[in-house]
Amino acid sequence: KYAEAERFARLATQTAPGFYVAWDTLGTILMDAGKDFDEAEVCIQKACDLSKDASGRQIDVRMLVSLACVQIRRGETYRAKATLRSVAGRMQELSEYEKQELEGLKKSAR
Repeated sequence: KYAEAERFARLATQTAPGFYVAWDTLGTILMDAGKDFDEAEVCIQKACDLSKDASGRQIDVRMLVSLACVQIRRGETYRAKATLRSVAGRMQELSEYEKQELEGLKKSAR
């Protein structure tokens, strides 16, 4: 039910525009629905930007995993590889499921 999920995710980004998880969710929905990879990347990049601390360090590394995923789907493997390298040193922050997803992304980026 991508249409319904997208509607609620858009509502969440309008209601709480600083809530990075809502932007990641919207981007992931757009990506998984195969709708608009450009808009998906914009949403996920916004999630990444909102998920930084005062020094510019990514607080939630999962946002970078989402970014690499959309970059791969757009055929931008060079950018995806660079994004994945920034996640490599923070693997301990990911769940087992997320680690498996990351391994799949690494294979896709080759």
